[in-house]
Amino acid sequence: MIKKIFLNHLSKKKAKTENESVSFQQARSIGILTTYDSSELNWKVVSNLEGEGKNTRVISFVNNPIKGETYPAHTFTSKDVSLIGNILSYELLYFCKQKYDFLLCLDTTGSNFIKYILAKTEATHKIGLYDPSLEGILDMMIKPTTENPIVELVRYAKMIRHD
Repeated sequence: MIKKIFLNHLSKKKAKTENESVSFQQARSIGILTTYDSSELNWKVVSNLEGEGKNTRVISFVNNPIKGETYPAHTFTSKDVSLIGNILSYELLYFCKQKYDFLLCLDTTGSNFIKYILAKTEATHKIGLYDPSLEGILDMMIKPTTENPIVELVRYAKMIRHD
């Protein structure tokens, strides 16, 4: 409980970095942050992004990991973030240290861990599902109208142009 409150506080303190804008067509690196429990991630979309020449990295937060279960993407748990917000997992640290052109967030749970990683990760454009607690962290939020939010996030991201 204390860890969640502290991470929430740290998320709010993270300053928005000013990066040079880039259009989706020019983008080379795309990060996707999601919760494993939500089934919003469509691997065909990830495959299509990679087919368009985008370097795509996916990491999922697993709230209640099942011992011995394998996951389709790199994962992290609450144990991978210390009480004071230090990242203890190599995969999560690597994800956070990357500078993405676009960071897409697929979280419907309101996880403080997702919020913290989202705030900590550098990206020119951060786009996610609508959540009032993410105002100031995300550049754009959408309320999905289909059962496949990743498709909508990518569709809106492709509308971002830099002329």
